[in-house]
Amino acid sequence: MPHTNRKKKDSDGRARADSQKKFSHSKREYITSEDGWTHVVDKSWGSMLSKDKSHGVLENPLADMTLEEMVKEHERYSQQWESSDACAKLKKILLSTKNEGRCIVESAICLGLGSLQALPMEWRRSSHTQLAALITIRDTLGK
Repeated sequence: MPHTNRKKKDSDGRARADSQKKFSHSKREYITSEDGWTHVVDKSWGSMLSKDKSHGVLENPLADMTLEEMVKEHERYSQQWESSDACAKLKKILLSTKNEGRCIVESAICLGLGSLQALPMEWRRSSHTQLAALITIRDTLGK
């Protein structure tokens, strides 16, 4: 019975402790692009992407986008972020902090953002949303 609340038993017939549960880890693959960047991808994405099997190098890990297309995509994801509950809650938290001893933030650096031109759209969405959140933090604390 795969869907039961009964505890599994060991070979002695005693119920096993919860600490003995096995965890499955997702398989990751490291792929180096021609420009030297290393991309960490799920095995399923690694097999879908076009790559040289002998060296594990991506031929074209980026979406073919113009600057104008990237800007439009960022504006779309920024609007989604700004209209989200998470953005409103973040602004509320940031504005509720006391102004005493708080410095004005004029600029910020984001490390580990990911590519805004990544081939999988979900990765681009994540990167654009993270950038929009950083801009929200900068703008809110810059007041």
